Amino acid sequence: MARLQVQAAEAAGEEQTLKAETSSRRAKIEESKQLTTRAYKEKLAAAKRSVHSTATVRIRLPDGVILQGCFGAREQVSELFHFVTDALRLPLPFELFAAAAKVPLADTEAGRPRTFASASLAPSTLLYLKWSDKNDQEPVPVLRQELMQNAQSLIG
Repeated sequence: MARLQVQAAEAAGEEQTLKAETSSRRAKIEESKQLTTRAYKEKLAAAKRSVHSTATVRIRLPDGVILQGCFGAREQVSELFHFVTDALRLPLPFELFAAAAKVPLADTEAGRPRTFASASLAPSTLLYLKWSDKNDQEPVPVLRQELMQNAQSLIG
């Protein structure tokens, strides 16, 4: 008898979960059917982005080392470029790319400074550093010696 009650409670819990998922899906479908302007959709996306107050950015360097920094979501992306430049052993020109992006990350948009939130870098992102010059003489290691001494292994 107790086993039947446990099974009935589990079934009721599963039923509530299914109902919640179904109503969530219906709401998403209804939302997608609505005709809305691009400005309104951007406003909704901005509202979702503004929830995050910090941005954790990891930059994979050409030598495989990952540089990590934490920034405020409202800070300007130019701070990220200063952070990376200060960490490099030699101040060579570089570009930052998102994983699937073919266009480098820009610190301004239409002449206005971009924030981490407006660049969709909050709450976290992984970027790749690529040297702007096509020369094969990359410094190994890429980071300054002081930073390499304090490096932590991410493996085991």
